Amino acid sequence: MTRRRVGPRPPRGADDAGSASILVAVWALALTVVASAAMVLTTVLATRATLASAVDLAALAGASATLKEPGEACPRAVATATANGATVTQCRVAGTEVWVVARARAPAAVEWLAPGRATFLSAQAHAALAAEPP
Repeated sequence: MTRRRVGPRPPRGADDAGSASILVAVWALALTVVASAAMVLTTVLATRATLASAVDLAALAGASATLKEPGEACPRAVATATANGATVTQCRVAGTEVWVVARARAPAAVEWLAPGRATFLSAQAHAALAAEPP
């Protein structure tokens, strides 16, 4: 025996009460994740650009030292890189040319994503002094 409902029927869609709230919460979460990822990427790119500038300056400082004191090229490059927040891992001099490779710690957000691992960014630069203007 089937029971019949007595009284008016509920309107269509009455079962959907509150579904918009869930949809808004899901979209808010998705937007938060995308915004957080964009912020992490932005800080990594800014740190990378700063590191690249530090390494470029270090290579130029080393190359300028080759004119007066060739033996001071790498120490000057290291000092310049250190002053700009980078750690030189390699320095090579050949005549008036200097090659510098350096690294710097990644932003804290990246280290948080990879716990227990040392995360570094790396950059390299080459500078040479010309004897005559081009």
